[in-house]
Amino acid sequence: MTSTQVGSSGVRLQLSERGPADAPTVVLVHGYPDTLQLWDDVVAVLADELRVVVYDVRGAGRSTAPADRSGYAMSHLLDDLRAVLDAVAPTRRVHLVGHDWGAIQGFAAASDESLSPRLASFTAIAAPGLGTARAWVARRLAEPSPRHLVELAGQLGRSWYLAAFQVPVLPELALRTMGDLPIGTGGVEDAVRGLGLYRANRSGEATRAPVPTGLPVRIIAGRRDPFVSPRVFDDLASLPHVTVTEVDGGHWLPRTHPERVARHVRDLVTEVEAGADG
Repeated sequence: MTSTQVGSSGVRLQLSERGPADAPTVVLVHGYPDTLQLWDDVVAVLADELRVVVYDVRGAGRSTAPADRSGYAMSHLLDDLRAVLDAVAPTRRVHLVGHDWGAIQGFAAASDESLSPRLASFTAIAAPGLGTARAWVARRLAEPSPRHLVELAGQLGRSWYLAAFQVPVLPELALRTMGDLPIGTGGVEDAVRGLGLYRANRSGEATRAPVPTGLPVRIIAGRRDPFVSPRVFDDLASLPHVTVTEVDGGHWLPRTHPERVARHVRDLVTEVEAGADG
């Protein structure tokens, strides 16, 4: 595996690459509170056939952090992805895969006019886009059937941490008191810095991105995910370019089910590349 760093919007991003240089390129983006190590077992499966790129998002792992909270805004996250694509695939489309906040970024990228043409497919694991989540909640409030209310209550119960992370100072104190984190692959300071993701992306601007249209999208959801209910993806499942797959697992599927995740990614890449060749 080769490693390098690329600059983007005032930060340096740690980047690693593995696999055949002439193979289709897959870019894997981790979430919170993780580092690129989240993908180690997935990369091990994919890299025999595909060129696989992973990077530490800003403020995590060996990437540097922005100077303040505003540096975690979605526009900067998309700048980071753009910088990575410029470095690894300036003239080729890539297959984007995101987990958790990586998936949230991916939905925004797939809806961005300058980035979406650079993507061949998008796989989202364990998280919807911010705009998708807002639309899902709005529909259930507008159509308050018993089923919709149960679904809404179930997701709201899973989303308790969203409000908790907005409280000043206390989340930082709690994280530092915990010592080693029981979840994720990042350290305590990564998690503290990463709170900026939640605090800098609350505005309507951050959540306005629509559902990507036309781009092949695969969503992988864990039936036992304590943070994101699979029902959040139900409204997307009817779209012709979207496939939703439920896995009997929790939130960190790239760690607990790496071969399953890799198989879904590889199948989508194979399908899209075959169509492009045809």
